[in-house]
Amino acid sequence: MKNSILWMCNGPLRKTLDAREGTVFTAMWQALVQSHKFHFAAIIQDRVKKPIISEYENISQLVVPYEPLQSNGLPSEQTLREIVLFVERINPDLVHVW
Repeated sequence: MKNSILWMCNGPLRKTLDAREGTVFTAMWQALVQSHKFHFAAIIQDRVKKPIISEYENISQLVVPYEPLQSNGLPSEQTLREIVLFVERINPDLVHVW
């Protein structure tokens, strides 16, 4: 059984290098996926209206909207609910917050 890794990051995964992170972020997720040793999942932010689950390069990902935080410092109730459900489904062995 493969170990499961969940990344939480503030931008979408891309095939090409991203100027905001140099080479580490893109190179690392690509190497993890290509190793076939892990089940890799991500929670990312992007320009979406509501949370959606998608597959990208064999990566399960929850895409949540960029949204203002509430007064308690958390995203909307809907976004929190989707994050909790996604994390429960993935059941990660490791969570890496970028």
